[in-house]
Amino acid sequence: MKLQGGVIPTTPVDPLNEVVGILISNANGVIYSASLMPGDMHMHGTRIVKFIDKTAKTGNGIRGGLAKVQLFNRTGRFHLKVQAYADFSAATLPTMTVQFQVGNDVFMTKGDWARTTHGWKLEFAPFPH
Repeated sequence: MKLQGGVIPTTPVDPLNEVVGILISNANGVIYSASLMPGDMHMHGTRIVKFIDKTAKTGNGIRGGLAKVQLFNRTGRFHLKVQAYADFSAATLPTMTVQFQVGNDVFMTKGDWARTTHGWKLEFAPFPH
């Protein structure tokens, strides 16, 4: 599963020291849920924070199948990219809801995902809060 988009926090967030989570659901219930713990993400340069787990592709990894989470800070707006490997067999309906959390800020969007040869993919406009 891959998704990308943007979020605009309404309060100060610190993805290096706060929980970063993702929840994907459809009309049938939860499809996928995973969280990064404080300290899992690390700075790359001056504006990018990343989490990478190369073991997620071949197993459950260390954080529920999250392989890559990247947040790029653009003056108050975070561009995010998420890649995860997990059992998405319950993803039988293309319309799914994504909730993305950084600390106490939770962002949500609903959209039609595209099925690819490697799973599901969503590209969305910046999250409203």
